[in-house]
Amino acid sequence: MSGMGGMAAVLKHVRFVIRQPLLVIRIGKGFFRALILRKPVLRSVELAVTYQCQCACDMCYAEKLADAGRKILTVDQIRTLWEQCHRLGAIHVNITGGEPLLRKDLCDVIRALKPDSTMVSLVTNGVLLTPERIDRLTAAGLRYLQISIDSLNPQEHDRMRGVPGCFRKAIDGAAYAKSIGLPVCLSTVISHDALKTPEKIWEMIRFAEKMDTFLLLNLAATAGGWTDRKDELLTQEDMALVAEFRKHPAVRQDVMYNFRGKSGCPAGTEKLYVTAYGDVTPCDMVHISFGNVLDQPLKTIWERMRACPPFRKQSPQCLRCIDREFVSQYVDPIADVQQIPVPAEAHPCLRPGAGKSARADATAGGS
Repeated sequence: MSGMGGMAAVLKHVRFVIRQPLLVIRIGKGFFRALILRKPVLRSVELAVTYQCQCACDMCYAEKLADAGRKILTVDQIRTLWEQCHRLGAIHVNITGGEPLLRKDLCDVIRALKPDSTMVSLVTNGVLLTPERIDRLTAAGLRYLQISIDSLNPQEHDRMRGVPGCFRKAIDGAAYAKSIGLPVCLSTVISHDALKTPEKIWEMIRFAEKMDTFLLLNLAATAGGWTDRKDELLTQEDMALVAEFRKHPAVRQDVMYNFRGKSGCPAGTEKLYVTAYGDVTPCDMVHISFGNVLDQPLKTIWERMRACPPFRKQSPQCLRCIDREFVSQYVDPIADVQQIPVPAEAHPCLRPGAGKSARADATAGGS
């Protein structure tokens, strides 16, 4: 998707922002700065607020991010962070985890994210998604709810999540959110194994269409619980199927929406991930930290990240899940590290003085 096609994809979602005039203005400014002025603009931030979770999903990317010895960001620290994100152009924040609903001051977190001029979304497993909780989150300023669904078979979904009744709670929560006018997006992981039965994905797409919502496709990555599962990575044939899925109006994928009006990986260029402790990485699947917001201004951290070769310009495909060269150079060398994210200065390809030989050694050691 490129050019006018990319712009049309953005316009398709206008109904979710039209009720926020300040956000509409900021979106327009973002396109102007990116397309006309050719300036870097931060568009979206994935913000982890906790790494606690009731589920035990084997593909969880956050498995090695939790650190009991560190304190999570406070509401005041999140407010300061978002002031910086806002100045850099960010129009969207996705609250993630762990399971965000386990954080008791979550409504205060939402209010700290300038919901009048920010698209505040939240991804959840749905276990705690009661009508009362949804009402409180909506009143605080939540604008979009993303619910993880692994299968439309309730037993299979609950088995994959490790929580009996998880599917029913997630679907009931989605139905209630829709009933009060809170937009909902279903989210699922697309792996090589899952695409052996593409009809199940089509079934989920039709289910989302029937609900008058979207299905967000998240590509499998060798991270967290799947660090050693290269067999789950998508092949070129798999990507051809994903391309077919993307043609459906009910399907969304992160690479489809950018301020530059064309498809491309936003990691590090338009999008950042901030851990629950303040570490800043290019995305939630690239576990290399370029700094911590408690120690340095976000602008300085983002500039350092954009000076890194793979993030100097936007890649047409997902770096983390599709670009094998990127994975070989930047992911494989730290695959065995138990506590992540790894500081950029400690990465064999990014540490000061690292040259071609260091990259070659790192690539050979990670293969």
